[in-house]
Amino acid sequence: SLVPPKKIETAPPAKSITPPMPNPMPSSSIPKITPPTLRPTSPTPEASDFKCDNPAERDRLISNILLTVSFPETLVGNQQSMSASPQHQAMRWILHTDALQLNACDEIALIQRYALCTFYYSTNGDNWERRDKWLSEHVECDWEGVSCDGSSRVSGISLEHNRLQGPIPKETFQLHSLVNLVLYSNSLSGTIP
Repeated sequence: SLVPPKKIETAPPAKSITPPMPNPMPSSSIPKITPPTLRPTSPTPEASDFKCDNPAERDRLISNILLTVSFPETLVGNQQSMSASPQHQAMRWILHTDALQLNACDEIALIQRYALCTFYYSTNGDNWERRDKWLSEHVECDWEGVSCDGSSRVSGISLEHNRLQGPIPKETFQLHSLVNLVLYSNSLSGTIP
């Protein structure tokens, strides 16, 4: 006769502790930022409707991704205020103006575009001498002074003698393939993050 196998006792699975996502003050220009919900395992109308390019989810998902690279207080600003942070201006541009309307699930491309937009706004990009294709429908690799590697990752920024003014934002260093940063003969301030 067969003897049933003994039940092997194991320790209970470790519980994952996820810190709550910081929730910036509500602003009319940014959606309420809440952690993304996980897709249920059983099909429900909600789950089947979830898509990375779903306009109803896109702004919230992008805002949550940007919170991983910027401090929450830098993303909050009054849309009508001229003193909005460069991070807030870059987020607004990506959410509402950018003709590419990147897919919310392409995190690497989204962070790259956001980092360059933040750099643009932080260094007074509207007053640069050369800013061809910046903040346009073109991919970042086509923007003036930006070079990319074979994977379309930013590997260099060369904007010397270009009237850049202001600090280099910390988001610039989210460009993990960046190996050349040539910015001499500008009016940059602060420290390199």
